[in-house]
Amino acid sequence: MKSGKDYTATAYYTDDYFAESSYKYNDSLATMSMSYTMSAFASSEADYTDKSKNAKALLNEIGCSPESIEINDWFTQKPTMDSIGVIAGNKKVTFDDKEYTLIALAVRGEGYESEWSSNFTIGTTGQHQGFEEAKQEVLRFLRQYISDQKISGDVKLWITGYSRSAATANLVAGALDSGEFLSDDILYKKSDIYTYCFETPAGALRQRWNVLSDPKRPEYLNIFNIINSSDPVPYVAPAAMGFCRYGVDKYLPSAESEPNYKVLKAKMLRVFNSLDSTDGYAVDDFQMKKISVDKNALAFGLTKGISIQNDTKNNLSQGVYLSNYINNILSKELVKTRSNYVAYYQDGMRELFHILNGYDDKQTQLFKIAFLSRMPLYLEMLAGARMNPYTSETTDLAFISMWLENSLNTAGITDYDKAAVDRAGVFLSDLLLALISSHPNDAVTLFSNINSITSAHHADLCYSWLASMDSNYINDAESSYNKYNNGAFRIIRINCDVDVKVYDQSGTLVASITNEIPDEVSSIISAINDNGEKIIVLPVSAGYTVSATARNDTIVNYGIDEYCAYVGAYNRAVDYVDVPLKQGEMLTGEVPAYTAFVV
Repeated sequence: MKSGKDYTATAYYTDDYFAESSYKYNDSLATMSMSYTMSAFASSEADYTDKSKNAKALLNEIGCSPESIEINDWFTQKPTMDSIGVIAGNKKVTFDDKEYTLIALAVRGEGYESEWSSNFTIGTTGQHQGFEEAKQEVLRFLRQYISDQKISGDVKLWITGYSRSAATANLVAGALDSGEFLSDDILYKKSDIYTYCFETPAGALRQRWNVLSDPKRPEYLNIFNIINSSDPVPYVAPAAMGFCRYGVDKYLPSAESEPNYKVLKAKMLRVFNSLDSTDGYAVDDFQMKKISVDKNALAFGLTKGISIQNDTKNNLSQGVYLSNYINNILSKELVKTRSNYVAYYQDGMRELFHILNGYDDKQTQLFKIAFLSRMPLYLEMLAGARMNPYTSETTDLAFISMWLENSLNTAGITDYDKAAVDRAGVFLSDLLLALISSHPNDAVTLFSNINSITSAHHADLCYSWLASMDSNYINDAESSYNKYNNGAFRIIRINCDVDVKVYDQSGTLVASITNEIPDEVSSIISAINDNGEKIIVLPVSAGYTVSATARNDTIVNYGIDEYCAYVGAYNRAVDYVDVPLKQGEMLTGEVPAYTAFVV
């Protein structure tokens, strides 16, 4: 997404969005909510006193008078590491001869600079600490707003947010559904609370053992979280550490979740490519990487003999990669527990992201361009420091701090704290070395694909997916959320000398691996990972027939793992071991579609 200026796009509003129960998902209200929350991003064309100008303009357009619009103090100041911006307006709406006050509240979800640090303030207990603190500020503002505006009688609440503000909005709505007090003067039912959250990080706690407080209880199902599985932000805080979201998680189409992904993506791109703010769709440019080592060249320098290459057979999608890397490698192997994270990572992550994001839009853009342009060289240097036997464990890696400082200077940023930059550099170098040491190929994959990974979090991409399902925007729009897709997918793993073919329910070939080469047949993912396993990734919404034909006499070992985004893990596995197969013989099996929503 381009930065440095404000862009415009079309939004369609009608009071009728709020005539029906909030428990019914509305594609058009979702797109309008996304438009509202994007307007509440900090303006790139205003100083800190007027960063909310676009949201004020939108509220005026939908009928909220200037006198009804208020912002909190943090929306008029340079953001801090723990601030939060919020805006609200109100208007009268009438349904079935009954008048309500519609309160439209949006939380600032982009352009918040140092507030990135709060995303990584997880805390040792309770809900995500940073999002919980932001929630409390929004509730305080909302109570004061209702009092200042002298609102009384029946109300409807419209709450929305994107990214960090989505996590905040999610917790705010969860609190209201749980009976959080706002005012003695207003009346509303839970069906009057309309909450749409986009690319929502997880700040609530999974409590399936406690049916009275679990975030997936029926009363919370008026909260909708629209999520792109290719976006890394909704993985914070990780499901594998016990975090989740209130309400319904609705996953946008992806290669691992949707059999008809190519068609749906083409429809989305019709909207995406029409926007002035976009600079090209990059998510599906993702490519797994591997480190190549030339042992004969290692003695001649830190990076000699070390190179990062495309792993052309390993065609995993960005979403499958992130689900494994964040929930398994980072959460379970590196961080392990919340207390361990707070003790060893939290302060460093907060300071690092303060250094990376604590500037205005133009400066941040220039800084990140300079910072990322050096990424390939430094990745090879880090890999060399860990994989080259001719370098010691105490190899001087101060170049990371120099990298940060040089990038800041290139962007014209001079008022930084050098000591803080040095600390961030040391933390980043230690973190990168830890990642490369434990899973080198996965680590270089993460940082080598930084453009495609960050592009999945661009707001104009989410807006385009929503608009492609909204009849206000395209004639052939239809909701593309599969009712059985809750971020789940199945992985078939085969370890033997066979060729694999997968057919859909109509008998059409949709995936193939022949002579250890994955064939690109459809959007169904086929790959060979760095352990030599053949992998097929299947959506849960359709059934498939899988066949394996032996190229030689062999013993077949294969398994099917089912990934559940709610728990951040493969929560069911079916394994078949030591199945003898003679050359030319075929083994077939059925992988049925899900027939119920599974969490």
